[in-house]
Amino acid sequence: INVPNSVTDINVTAFGGCSSLHDIYIPSSVAYIDETAFDYCSSLRNIYVASDNLNYTSVDGILFSKKMDKIVRVPSNKKIKDYQIPDGVVSIGDWAFGGCLNLSRIRFPKSVISIGLSAFERCSSLHDISIPNNISFIGSRAFHNCI
Repeated sequence: INVPNSVTDINVTAFGGCSSLHDIYIPSSVAYIDETAFDYCSSLRNIYVASDNLNYTSVDGILFSKKMDKIVRVPSNKKIKDYQIPDGVVSIGDWAFGGCLNLSRIRFPKSVISIGLSAFERCSSLHDISIPNNISFIGSRAFHNCI
């Protein structure tokens, strides 16, 4: 999907359950993306953002805040097993890794201080995680259904 330039907000579950969606392109006009906008998009591999977007950026198909201090969303079908959160990231957003079934190991830099609501919910392969002392907030259901 190529989101048109006329769109400024992508709201609650806007693409929720779009099981055939593989890639999405976010234009510079988008100023707000709800954390649940891509919930249950089981085939989503990449979220691309126009380089001149003032609020968001994308690195390797992963959605970040423009300042790279928050992970907004990792596509559910991203083939990541072992992920090192980049230095400088302070916050893991609500539902950021939700439904990433391939994720088995997550590593945090010292910069991370907050893990959002349901941040790793439904990451059923996640088995190797060490939460450093610098993390001062873990949202409810952050690891719900991480079997």
